[in-house]
Amino acid sequence: MCNLDNYVEQMKKYLKANLDTTEAQIIMYVYLDLAKRLKFDQDFFFGGSKRKKQLYENARHLNELNECLESNKIICKSASYILEYILKRLGINIETVEDEYDYRKYKHVYNIITPKDGSEKYSIDMQEDMINIHYHDFTKDFGLALDRTERYVISRQEQKKIHEKLGYISKDNPYVDEYIYLLKEDLEFFEDPYDKIDFALKNIDSMEYPEVDYWERRWKHERFLQELFSAKEITKKLNVVEFFKRTENGNKEFMNGFFVDSPKGVIIYLFSKQDCGYNSYSLPEFALKVKNEGIEYRQGIKGLKGEINKLNMAVNR
Repeated sequence: MCNLDNYVEQMKKYLKANLDTTEAQIIMYVYLDLAKRLKFDQDFFFGGSKRKKQLYENARHLNELNECLESNKIICKSASYILEYILKRLGINIETVEDEYDYRKYKHVYNIITPKDGSEKYSIDMQEDMINIHYHDFTKDFGLALDRTERYVISRQEQKKIHEKLGYISKDNPYVDEYIYLLKEDLEFFEDPYDKIDFALKNIDSMEYPEVDYWERRWKHERFLQELFSAKEITKKLNVVEFFKRTENGNKEFMNGFFVDSPKGVIIYLFSKQDCGYNSYSLPEFALKVKNEGIEYRQGIKGLKGEINKLNMAVNR
C-alpha cells in the first residue's frame, strides 16, 4: 500500500473513533496534521531552473505525491494534490485550482472546498498555512471566501473552536500571535530604529522550533517583521542574506540571516536555533566566523570581503 493510502487508512481510524466530527473538523484535522510534517522543497528555489520545472510539472503524478509524503518535501502544487487525494477518500468535495491572478511562470496552486450541506464554497491553502502551523499560529489561509475579499466563510471564531477541540491550542498553549503583541509593546521603549531592529531580531522566536527549516523560518520571520514595523522603518535598513554551509556530499545547508548598514557600522545577524533569535556580529567578528566555520553567502555585504582578505593576508605573512 502506498504512503498516501496508508495515511488515508490512519485518518479513517481517527474518524471512526471520533464519530461526532464535523466536515470542517475533518478537513482541519488533516490540514494541521499534514502541515506539521511537511516542509517546502528548497530545490524549487535553489535547485536551478531545470529542477524547478521538473518539480512543478510532476507535482500531480501519484508516484511523485507518494515521494513527497515520504520525504516530507512539497511545493504548493504537490501539497494541494496530496490534500485533494486524501480528503476525497474521506468523503470531502475538494478540487485543486491554479490562482488565475498569478501571472508568474509557475502559478500558485490551492484547494477549494464545496461543503456537502450546500453552504458557501471556500478555499484552503496548506502550503501558505504550513508556515503558520509550524509556528503554532492561527490558520490564516483556511476557510476564505472565493470573492478575494479576505472574508472568512469559516470564521476565525469557528476555527478557534475547532483548534481547541483538536488540541491544537489551549489556555496554556495559545497562538504565537500573543507573543508578537508583547514584542511589539517592548519595541515602544526604543527610539533608535536600529536598536528596535536589533531587539526584534534577537527575540523574534518565543521558543525553539526544531522542526522548522530555512524557508518556513524566513517566510514567518518576514511576516513577523511586517507586523512589528512599518515599511518605512525597515525598507533599505534590513537586508536578507542567504548564508549556507556545504555538507560532506556538497549540498548547501542554508541559514537565515540579515545585515544592516547602521550609523555604527555594518552589523550581521545570523539565526541561532538554541538562542531562539539572531545573534549579531561586527564585520571583523563575522569575517572570522566565515573563515573558521566555512560559511558562504549569496548576497554582497558591504565591507565583509575586505575583512576576510585582511584575515587571509595576516595568515599568509
